[in-house]
Amino acid sequence: MTTGGTRFPALVQYQHDDELGFVASKADWARMCAADEFNASLQPGDRLIDSAGQVYRLLPGKGGPRMDACAQALTLNEVLVLVRNHASVQGNCCVAKLGARSIDEAIHLVAYLTD
Repeated sequence: MTTGGTRFPALVQYQHDDELGFVASKADWARMCAADEFNASLQPGDRLIDSAGQVYRLLPGKGGPRMDACAQALTLNEVLVLVRNHASVQGNCCVAKLGARSIDEAIHLVAYLTD
């Protein structure tokens, strides 16, 4: 597991699932990666989105997932769509009104909505 230039907080987006995982820090990411069930549950299409919008494909690997940076970076609006979908799955109402001024702020909304 290398985090290189990954900026935290970050989101884990699971393929075919609107629910998002919140990763507060590099230390939290290391703990998540150390869990065998996390590494074993990774599917093609799962990805990590950092607070700069950079997208990393997550691939199972020995000692934790391997992160491959994609050329793709998400915009604030694209991240907000993911956050709104997550909020909807969590049963929150008025999700269309959710907004943020930055990707970092949008990612923190996931932590707030999940608690």
